Amino acid sequence: MEHSGCVNICNLTSTLPVIPYRKLTDLHYLSRGGFGTVFRAQHSDWRTTVAIKCLKLDSPVGERERNCLLREAEVLHKARFNYIIQIFDACNEPEFFCIVTEFMSNGSLDQFLHE
Repeated sequence: MEHSGCVNICNLTSTLPVIPYRKLTDLHYLSRGGFGTVFRAQHSDWRTTVAIKCLKLDSPVGERERNCLLREAEVLHKARFNYIIQIFDACNEPEFFCIVTEFMSNGSLDQFLHE
């Protein structure tokens, strides 16, 4: 079912793994953007540093916003472009919703473009 350009996540055949929040440890704030906040964290299963992009935690996240972000992450996860960060998985819990991505230690694209 379409909702203003977004696909209902129930209609997706997902290849994007889902991770429990408890698997993301040692969170450190990196930046805040239009959609939410980015943290650096450790993925406890992989023992590697990842970036987590969270929807705004200070305001309620509706099903539409979750579906849109999950759909975007699903497309990028399947695409795997050389010059775009890799999407590893998602954390889709009522209190914590984020996309887990490759961590780029040299900063954000926005920082790079404005330096």
